[in-house]
Amino acid sequence: MQKIENIILDYGNVIFMIDFARVHEAFISLGIKNVYGFFGHRAQGSIFDAFDRGEISASEFRDAN
Repeated sequence: MQKIENIILDYGNVIFMIDFARVHEAFISLGIKNVYGFFGHRAQGSIFDAFDRGEISASEFRDAN
């Protein structure tokens, strides 16, 4: 078995562009209810937004309650 050394995840159009409309359609086809509420950032806690904007450090984000 080959050893995997690194895994890169990109959920925000950093490395490759994501077609969010296609993602929504795929979720709907899988039967997920309220796709926009499930997939959107509207209900996201403010700590995530602050971290995304660089207003808090990684350690502050990690240690947040």
